[in-house]
Amino acid sequence: MGWRASVWGLAAMSLAVAMASLALIRDPARVEGQGKGSILDLLRDRRLWPVFAMMAVCYYPAAGFRDLWVGPWARDVFQFGENRIGQLTLAMGLAMGWATSFTGSWNATATIAAPSSSAATWWRRDAFWCWRAGRSRGSCHYVLLFTLGLFGTSFPLVMSYGKGMLPKAMLGRGVTLLNFFGIGATGIAQIATGRMFGAMGPEAGAERYGMVFAVFGVSLLMGLAAFAFGRRAR
Repeated sequence: MGWRASVWGLAAMSLAVAMASLALIRDPARVEGQGKGSILDLLRDRRLWPVFAMMAVCYYPAAGFRDLWVGPWARDVFQFGENRIGQLTLAMGLAMGWATSFTGSWNATATIAAPSSSAATWWRRDAFWCWRAGRSRGSCHYVLLFTLGLFGTSFPLVMSYGKGMLPKAMLGRGVTLLNFFGIGATGIAQIATGRMFGAMGPEAGAERYGMVFAVFGVSLLMGLAAFAFGRRAR
């Protein structure tokens, strides 16, 4: 298709979605009374701290890997060309888009940690399969990244859960703050892992990608622990 046609196609789809949103989505009823408070007041609310921690880690392992690392990783470790790298990112992007749709009907309170824990389980299974099959089994890479994209895009659940804890008069500011934690952590993680990757030097070879995966995995576990035990301690 070519990149120019792809970009024009994406622009057309984005415009169509924007027009549909303008036509179909209605603002909620205005909250009566004056809403007092600021973002700083939300940051001081201890009830929201576990949600902030979970929001910071629930998205960036999948988003950060797809946006920054999938191309270099597939090229350096598996010697993939541009076409196969494009197929990998497409498969992962489709999974991430699908995940935001089918998680919308879940009960956020009961299943907030399910996608993250499921991702770990499926990744262990798929990684073992790829190890047994060897690097020549190309399909395993697609399965790994599809699984990561599918179960690593859990921010709609966290956002839904967090919205239920926000004061109605501060709902807009609260959602903005939650988005800052999700998107901001993704950007910070890309910068941090990039600098650590560069600091290891080219002599480390493909082992440098193990460090990237370790950072994503450990931080995700820390966020899960903060969310699980923080809610219990309230």
